[in-house]
Amino acid sequence: MKVLLTSANIADYLGVSRAAVTQWRQRGVSGMPKPFAETLDGIPLWDNFEEWDTWWNDRKNAQRETAKRSAELKKKKALAELERAEAALRRLDTE
Repeated sequence: MKVLLTSANIADYLGVSRAAVTQWRQRGVSGMPKPFAETLDGIPLWDNFEEWDTWWNDRKNAQRETAKRSAELKKKKALAELERAEAALRRLDTE
């Protein structure tokens, strides 16, 4: 017997709100598992937690990489600003 999952089941499983799952679906978030079927009322149904696990882990890993790159860029900008300030101080000392 197949187990069918609703947005609420997926939300509970991932630890997010039901609205988040609905919004991802409405926005067509990249790589999100497609529903297996829909009820007559248009409620999407999925049949595979593993697809969600893979998608969720890939999404979190991508977010971590983006945050890491952002932090590295901020660090480089801060160091460049510090070097400019130090150079300005050196110029003032020599004047």
